[in-house]
Amino acid sequence: MIDSAIDQYAIENGLKSNDTVPFENWKNYIKKDSVLYNTGADLFGNSYGDQTVDALPRIHQDTFDTLSDVAGTEFFSPYGP
Repeated sequence: MIDSAIDQYAIENGLKSNDTVPFENWKNYIKKDSVLYNTGADLFGNSYGDQTVDALPRIHQDTFDTLSDVAGTEFFSPYGP
């Protein structure tokens, strides 16, 4: 969902690869009143924050540290901070 929101925002606003998109901009492309829209945070309460056009969505370091014990660093490494 985050990746699609970033892409849509970038297309509509003429952004290019590696441009940064603040949460306040990409949240408008997420379903209104969803948890992600309302908080901008993951299940642990850590913000997704700014994201980068044409890059995989990044997760907070605390979330990465917590989840890497569950599925292993290799699984989450593409999304790590």
